[in-house]
Amino acid sequence: VYSSGSAQIKVMQKDGSNRFLLARNVGSDRADDPVWSPSGMVVVFTGWSSDLSVPWLMAVQFSLEGAPAVKIPGSDYSIEANFSPDGFWLVFTSFPDGNRDIYIITSNGVGKQQLTNDPAMDFDPNWRPPVQTP
Repeated sequence: VYSSGSAQIKVMQKDGSNRFLLARNVGSDRADDPVWSPSGMVVVFTGWSSDLSVPWLMAVQFSLEGAPAVKIPGSDYSIEANFSPDGFWLVFTSFPDGNRDIYIITSNGVGKQQLTNDPAMDFDPNWRPPVQTP
């Protein structure tokens, strides 16, 4: 999955073939930072307002025909999402007060929690992979 130069979320095979538009209703707004859910059935990405002032998180179900994307509730001023290994949580950067901090929310937009409160800019959050025991 990738964000094309035309501000669309597209999918292709690993060899670059079979490219197609995944998120059908993004329009001319910018779309960035797509990530797969662990199941491979959902893509979450950052959508932007037409003036690029307010970003939010969007989700789209994987379909070979493409599908409409939906805004994740409570995700205004949010970017850079990543799924937890179990697919239940999203970790992301948000800046409702102008300062970038790290937050989590369930993948359906419930239970938003701020994890950092730092005057410095916090960004690019990710999850630790599951630990494999020998």
